[in-house]
Amino acid sequence: MVDATKKNKSAGEEPSLYHIIKVRRRQRSGVIKEIIDDEGNAQTTSGNILKAFSGHFLKTFESMHTEMQCINKLVSRGMRCKSPEMKDVLTTPISEQEL
Repeated sequence: MVDATKKNKSAGEEPSLYHIIKVRRRQRSGVIKEIIDDEGNAQTTSGNILKAFSGHFLKTFESMHTEMQCINKLVSRGMRCKSPEMKDVLTTPISEQEL
């Protein structure tokens, strides 16, 4: 844990009671004591909690296998061609009156 009472403190300056209580509350509330991993098991040690947490995020944000056909199909259906008139309207600068 980082001792926040020493942060932003001049030499010889003592923290107020308010700051000491605030740091202690933050330390108590910021600790995760139990987590349920992806298999449904409760993890209570700090090492196992970290492994479960990092494993979950690795699975969540891993790259997905996709086929180029599927991507092209999504793009072709979602991106419609704009008419020349619409392109002109979209590219004109915004006037002060419109703002």
